[in-house]
Amino acid sequence: MAETYSPEEMLTVLCARQVRPNDRVGVGVASPIATAGAMLAGLMGIPGVRFAGHGLAKAYFRGSHEASGFAQAGRMDVFFLSAAQIDARANINLQYVGDPERPKKRFPGAFAAPIYYYVMGRTVLFRERHDPRILVDKVDYVTAAGHGTPRHARRGWPSRLLTPLCVFSFNREKGLLELESVHPGQTVESVQAQTGFPLIPAEGFHETAAPTARELDLLRGPVSERMKAIFP
Repeated sequence: MAETYSPEEMLTVLCARQVRPNDRVGVGVASPIATAGAMLAGLMGIPGVRFAGHGLAKAYFRGSHEASGFAQAGRMDVFFLSAAQIDARANINLQYVGDPERPKKRFPGAFAAPIYYYVMGRTVLFRERHDPRILVDKVDYVTAAGHGTPRHARRGWPSRLLTPLCVFSFNREKGLLELESVHPGQTVESVQAQTGFPLIPAEGFHETAAPTARELDLLRGPVSERMKAIFP
C-alpha cells in the first residue's frame, strides 16, 4: 500500500530534490517549507552541501549580511524563493496586486529578490498554493524578471517552479516555464484548470515521483524536531 503524504510534505521533498552535491544553498528567513527541504537534503546524505538560512544545521555563513555578500559575489549555487504572483515567463511580483494607485493588496516588497534572481546560480521558485490568482498570465508588477534582456548581465536563472500540483522547468531558449511533471492524482487538464497561463509540456514530461519512505521518515522525524525550534 502506498504511503500517504500531505501537499506540504510533497513540496518539502521536492525542494530537497533540487539540491545537488557541493551546492551552496540559500533559504529566506520566513520560508519553513524550503528550510525543511534544505534540512532534508542534508540528512539524505548529499555530499558537500553548505547552507545559508535561518536555523539550518551546518550553516556556512554568519548571518544574512555575510550570506548576501557571498550571493552578490556570484558564489551561491541555489536559492529558494517564493512570490505573490508568478507568470509564464517566470517574472515574479512581491509588491502589490491590482491598480498601483489603488492596489487590492500590498506585500512586504522585494528585499534583495531583484539582485538574487540575477546572481544566484539557480533560483527554485515555490508556492504552497496553486491557483490562477498566483500563477497568472502577466504579473501586475515585475519585481524581478525571469528572462531579462541581453543588456542585463546575468549569472543565474530560474530553474524550477514547485507547487502542490506540479513541477515547472524553465526553458531559457524560449524564456518560458514548461510543465515538467504533474503529481500523482493530477493531469495536465486538472493543472491547467488552476493555472492562469497556457501549459506547455516540457520534453520528457512525466508524473512526479512520490516521496519515498526514507524521505518521509526523515521529514517526520529529525527534520520535524529541528523545525519546531525555528518555526514553533
